[in-house]
Amino acid sequence: MPGFVDAVAAALLVGGAVTGQWLAALAGWALAWTSRRLSRPEVQGTVLVVPGLVAGGALLWLWGRTEGRWASPSPPAGWARR
Repeated sequence: MPGFVDAVAAALLVGGAVTGQWLAALAGWALAWTSRRLSRPEVQGTVLVVPGLVAGGALLWLWGRTEGRWASPSPPAGWARR
């Protein structure tokens, strides 16, 4: 059963991701980093590697959209259909 700090960290991470509140997500990340239930390599993998993979995937997706590698390129900022 997870500890209280781990549960709060998970709730902050999910809440920050759902609502777009970076401060809540950052607080959840910091709490997860200080977790005592996981070993240091497990914490580092969870807190650094997983978000790094997500960020890398997001950058790859954005690059592919802007270069027209898959689907049509994203419209320029401020563009709207009339």
